[in-house]
Amino acid sequence: MNSNKGRIAAIALLAWLMLVMIFMIMLETVNLELFFVLWLFGLLLILKLIETPFSEPPHMQRLKKVAVVGIFIFSILMAKKIMEILGS
Repeated sequence: MNSNKGRIAAIALLAWLMLVMIFMIMLETVNLELFFVLWLFGLLLILKLIETPFSEPPHMQRLKKVAVVGIFIFSILMAKKIMEILGS
């Protein structure tokens, strides 16, 4: 059952990313920073939805590590944007 949740999570994240990519291409605004932020949003949402209260399967531990790295990169992007705003 845990393996099934991991597959569902991977498929849901892939579907979310494809939807984001299609809309970005349709609007002709392909921006990697925006894509990364939307990916992180989707990952965190999926993590919250498939979280189990009493046990933590290995795929959840890996996804949480990826989320922590993503939040760190997001923090760097936000700091860079703030510095751009303050610099101009």
